[in-house]
Amino acid sequence: QMLSIRIHNTGYTIISFHDNFYVQDKVEKFAELRAKAGRDKLCALIYIGGNFEKVPQADFDALPCPTIFVNAVLPFHVQNTCHSSVQVSHFETGYAQMKYLIDQGHKDICTVFSSSVDNSVYALRVNGYRAALSQARLEHNYDHFLESDYLIEKAYHALLSHLMQHPEITAVCCEADVTVPGILRAIHDAGKVPGKDIAVISFDGLDATGYAIPSVTTFAQPVTDMVNFIDNLLFKLISKTGKHQNVTFPPPFMKRETC
Repeated sequence: QMLSIRIHNTGYTIISFHDNFYVQDKVEKFAELRAKAGRDKLCALIYIGGNFEKVPQADFDALPCPTIFVNAVLPFHVQNTCHSSVQVSHFETGYAQMKYLIDQGHKDICTVFSSSVDNSVYALRVNGYRAALSQARLEHNYDHFLESDYLIEKAYHALLSHLMQHPEITAVCCEADVTVPGILRAIHDAGKVPGKDIAVISFDGLDATGYAIPSVTTFAQPVTDMVNFIDNLLFKLISKTGKHQNVTFPPPFMKRETC
């Protein structure tokens, strides 16, 4: 929303659409994007999310306008001569989330994530969780991974049921702040106190996590810094006064009451 307001205030018209990352083939989506950008003569394209690992270099080269991918999974082999990317260090931060809990002495950790078929940047977070658990030889916690589909209700029911079956759980690693209300409620309804009996750490830095009771420890996406960078880069690319860039932002750690 912050970026949309800035772009609108410069006199540009914004066209937006929703991409279902669970279903559509991204080679097909990429062809759709190129056709749309060319047909409507777009000045620029900002694409948030998605996984384009299978898209070949030639398709990137055929992009008809300056394109900035934000928090998208891109092929390692593709050169960025015709596109830019602005990312958060998802794998590294996911690893740091789990490592923090492990360093606090937790041995039995439940992880609430999106879905096993999610191949977006959220899958990079899950890979980070697994890497930290493997390094600490705590692979038994792989059995404590619960799918939520980013739904508060699903996260609530899955975690409540799991906690009732596994009273040994002392910490919850949450992939996305959006499910935090369900997680806190599930811990409460299991007869335990979040932050005291069961630690909670999350990722994204949504404002609501700072106002929850207890406030939630999380890694915050540096949204303002990312928007400032995209805003500055976008108009340089449109005016052909700047070059494409790949930039990764580290999320700051927000230590609060749940850890």
